[in-house]
Amino acid sequence: CTYGLSLISEWPLALLAMKKALKEDGTLVILDFYPFRGAMRIFNPFLNLWMRQFGVKLNTSVASELQKNFRFVDEIIPKSGYNFIVKAQN
Repeated sequence: CTYGLSLISEWPLALLAMKKALKEDGTLVILDFYPFRGAMRIFNPFLNLWMRQFGVKLNTSVASELQKNFRFVDEIIPKSGYNFIVKAQN
């Protein structure tokens, strides 16, 4: 799932649907937007304003939501950010 989850208002339900569509030993990989970190975080108000124009909501709790339903979850957040990668295995 690439930059799509942040466009879905009921994204936890979308995660459950993705899990259901996976094979028993399947892997889900998500790449999506994330607030800036470190010194770059001063740009978050501008990032939020820009993303809202396209209906994007920055979400920081995808990994914790996946941990409720997947046996293995690994989240990678680049040093300064604007995106994240999370891998979840059934």
